[in-house]
Amino acid sequence: MLASLKRLDLSLNPFWCICNHKWFVDYLRTSKLSSKLRNWPGYYQCSFPEKLKRVKLINYKPTDETCSELDPTNTIIASVLLGAFLVILIGSVTLKCQNNIRNAIYLYRLRRRRQRRSVRSDLPETYEFDVYVVYCADDRKWVHEVLLKRLEDEGLKVCIHFRDFELGEGIVENIERFMNKSWKIVVIMSNNFAKSEWCQWEVNLVQERRRRRGKNAMVLIMLKQINSKHMTSALRTLLYTTPYLSYTKRLGKRLFWTAVISGVHKSYNDPPVAVSYIA
Repeated sequence: MLASLKRLDLSLNPFWCICNHKWFVDYLRTSKLSSKLRNWPGYYQCSFPEKLKRVKLINYKPTDETCSELDPTNTIIASVLLGAFLVILIGSVTLKCQNNIRNAIYLYRLRRRRQRRSVRSDLPETYEFDVYVVYCADDRKWVHEVLLKRLEDEGLKVCIHFRDFELGEGIVENIERFMNKSWKIVVIMSNNFAKSEWCQWEVNLVQERRRRRGKNAMVLIMLKQINSKHMTSALRTLLYTTPYLSYTKRLGKRLFWTAVISGVHKSYNDPPVAVSYIA
């Protein structure tokens, strides 16, 4: 192809006179191609780096020894690429782990408060249970097999309706009575929960308890993200007024449970707790 070439015009191009292009400059200078270049060698000049600007390519003759030394241009390029890579890496890690980072910050702040003053962890005599759990029947497998076991393994006394409600008593009376006997209310949120009218009634009770005792009267666990079409005004208010501690799979599991247990134990005077559990 080059043998059949009659004329080629590359003049006035911004040539970079760096070691990476040494092979090209050597080829132009030593091959027969230079005889076919228009305006060679006068209009073939270096444009970069600054110290070689306007030097003709024919006069640019770096040696292998010179190029084997540390090239500042290559160093700059490598530094820029490394910096860009680190920014992308840190951004990706931050985005992926933002829920865990938020949880860690919350727990750090809670521990700092504990150092300054004692956080109430013992139950007053008026409370029979540490925790009352509000959940939808469709989520009972996770509640019974995972949540209940974890809380009771921590030594917490949990009130759960299938086991603790009094037989022969009305469901409404049971709910109100056992909520009042419990130190904290744990609410398990999901699409199933949002679609249940009965659960919405319980949310209203929880909201009333919050108004009387403060936002720390409950711990909110988002078992599954709620679809916007199922979101009620009561749920939206509950979510918007409670700061979230979010759970992510694998790396965040331990942090999630630490946040839940801390939320149950902590004083009503500390910031309220909400936890998002993503299985």
